[in-house]
Amino acid sequence: MNAHQKKMLNIVGTLLGIGMLIWFFTLISFHDLIEGIQELSWGIIALTALLSLLSYYFRAARFYHPLNKRIPMYDLFIISLIHTFTNTALPARSGEFSFLYYGKKYSGLPLGYLTSSLVFIRYIELFVLASSFPIMLAFVPTRNAIFTSLYYASGVLCILMIIGFIFALLYQKHILTWLNKQISTSKIKKYAVRFFIHFFEMLRDVSARPTHIAWCFFYTVLVWYTAFFSTYLLVLALDIPFNFAQSTLSGLFVILTGLLPISGFMGIGLWEGAWVIALTLQGVDHEVAITSGIVMHALRALLLVIFGGLGFTLHHFRKEPVVTPEPHDQTPQPHSDVA
Repeated sequence: MNAHQKKMLNIVGTLLGIGMLIWFFTLISFHDLIEGIQELSWGIIALTALLSLLSYYFRAARFYHPLNKRIPMYDLFIISLIHTFTNTALPARSGEFSFLYYGKKYSGLPLGYLTSSLVFIRYIELFVLASSFPIMLAFVPTRNAIFTSLYYASGVLCILMIIGFIFALLYQKHILTWLNKQISTSKIKKYAVRFFIHFFEMLRDVSARPTHIAWCFFYTVLVWYTAFFSTYLLVLALDIPFNFAQSTLSGLFVILTGLLPISGFMGIGLWEGAWVIALTLQGVDHEVAITSGIVMHALRALLLVIFGGLGFTLHHFRKEPVVTPEPHDQTPQPHSDVA
């Protein structure tokens, strides 16, 4: 897919989301919407904001060990604020590049190493989210065909991911040796091979201390379950008769739809659509589902903008000079023959 096609897909996704949001507004009354907003007390809003801020800290902490502690936690926190904002606001996860940009700016680490660390964390994140589906479904009172399908699909995905991770750990030396022999004069192939070399070097460095992998996993769990708990608080405040598992399952369904390439700016419309589907599949009235979806997404978007602005402000007033390594500086030095 070329740049023009991606741009068109992003525009279509945004327009589709806006159209869906307008349609939702025709299905509910303005009075219901105002009533839904009024149900959120300042205490609930403050607690949601606090949990969101805590989630940003956990997002930063999980990168600390994969990046060889080269970026201080304060700087990682700033990157986390900006990265989460851009990645959520921009379509098709194009905001991932902000992590590479600011990570390079703050540490001077090679882009290949930063990219590998990001992919590693996303791998763990996918496993945490996939394993959450069957766990939460075990505590849901009623199931339907869609959730049952997700139950088995997520279970199979978790098994495959565990097998793949064990294989990568056991054969990383052999894979690195093979990759070093694959360097080509072709730029595309050369960059692809170098990425995998950086990835397996990063994996080797992290796996040399199993506690580092455990910390990455632990912080990733905290990232998402802090977010799920804040969602549950909002669900309770809006008088939706859900337990924690049902609320989390709905949140997971929204995250799943967020992976679609048609996701537009800030997930407008599509976020609400996924939430409405998840709730109606569990027997919630569509008016309640729509109202709660709009109210919750509006609050999430507001907090996202506030914390994103905080990240850009902290970056602007950052006292320490930005790291600009010499051209020959490629730290951390890889153990292979490729810089």
